[in-house]
Formats: sequence, C-alpha cells, structure tokens
Amino acid sequence: MIQTDERTVSLKKGTEETPRVILFVCTGNTCRSPMAAALFNDMMRPREVCSACADEMDIRMENAVAHSAGLYANEGDPITQEAARALREAGVRPVPGYDYNAHRARTVTADMMAEAHRVIAISAAHAMELTFRFPEYAAKISTMPMDIADPFGRGDAVYRECLMQLRYCLQLLMAEESTQ
Repeated sequence: MIQTDERTVSLKKGTEETPRVILFVCTGNTCRSPMAAALFNDMMRPREVCSACADEMDIRMENAVAHSAGLYANEGDPITQEAARALREAGVRPVPGYDYNAHRARTVTADMMAEAHRVIAISAAHAMELTFRFPEYAAKISTMPMDIADPFGRGDAVYRECLMQLRYCLQLLMAEESTQ
C-alpha cells in the first residue's frame, strides 16, 4: 500500500462501484506495459471455485483494472505481434474492458495519472521520468521489483522471457500487498 493525500491506495482492493485503476507505464506502450496490464487483468479475473462451477458464478474479492501508457508512445500503434503471441501462448485471456489484441499505444497524460490509484513504472528510469513530468502524482508512482528490459524487435524468445519477468514481478507486488 502507498499513501497519497489522505487515503491508502492498495494494488488489489477496490469496491464494486469504483475499482482501483492501476496504470502501467513503459516507453512506447507496445510491449511491456500492455503485457503487464493484460497479465494483471487476467490475474484479477474471476476464477472457478470448483470444477462444477461456471465462470459466470465466480466471485473475486479484488476489484481492480489495469491500463497502460507510454512515455514516448507512437499514438495508435498496436501491441507488437510478439507481445500478443506471448500472452496468448501463456494462456492470458483478454478481459472485458481490456482486450490486449485491440490495444493501441497512447502517451501518458496528467488525466491518466489523476485517474490512476497507482502508477507502476516498468523500470526505475520510467519512474524518474514520470516523477519529473508529473511531480504532483509522485506518491502514486512505484516501480516493478526489478527493471524489465525492452524486448522490442528482439524475437519471440525474448518476449516470452519478458512476460515471465512481468508475471514474477506482479506476483511479488501482490504478495507484498497481501502482507500489508
């Protein structure tokens, strides 16, 4: 949890009326941040309680949704084919409201920063740039537990490795949240 103004912001817990908005930020918003958002949203989606239960019957305590943006996004660029393929191969399903297959790159704005309950930079350099650009939102900005290298243009194996690192970091962040 982090303190911002007079409220505590959790990574996972929201209410039905107002889900927590998590914003992942990287450089171009075509690889790492959309993959992180897709993973997070997949982790938050309802799961079967038992094999006899249908997906519609699932209940999940957390209510959070992730979005993504880039510091230097080429507005409208799609998620890279390699990133989408790595997500599909890993069994990450698109969720209502965030279909990573339809993702379009966007540059982070003050409005996005204001809407987000927590902003997670993919690297320390991204966090520094965000703090420089949006000092009024510094309390919302954190980083992944480790810097994630940009896989752009480096082939499927590198994208799969990036996805594994993102999953590991998200699991660490969620475990940290559950102990606070």
